[in-house]
Amino acid sequence: EVVGTVTKIDDMQVNLDLGLDKPGFIHISDFQEAQVNNISDIVSVGDEVKARVRRVQKMAIQLSVKHRPEFDKRPLTQFTAGDEIDAEVLRTTKTYRGDKTVIYFGIGAMVDAFAVCEGESDLTPG
Repeated sequence: EVVGTVTKIDDMQVNLDLGLDKPGFIHISDFQEAQVNNISDIVSVGDEVKARVRRVQKMAIQLSVKHRPEFDKRPLTQFTAGDEIDAEVLRTTKTYRGDKTVIYFGIGAMVDAFAVCEGESDLTPG
């Protein structure tokens, strides 16, 4: 959880100063379960907002005030070397050159895991 100060309000998002090297933003759909028509009805510039991190992007940190399904998943900081985990193959793709297979796994964490394998893979999603 982070707390930020609203610095700007647009039609579709609110920008926050998080006191970090990147600003935060909350999309209109991440404020509450009910539909929001006007963000200014909920927050004003200068308000402090408590939110959770959805993803860290190159230029900003995407946040959410409302509960999201990924928040129920295990944070990566709770994994340690040697942990046994259940994984589900989500998808497989080839690398750009086509010489390796990339396998994406759902591991019950806030992000998916992946492995890059030489040659062909006989793993299929599901």
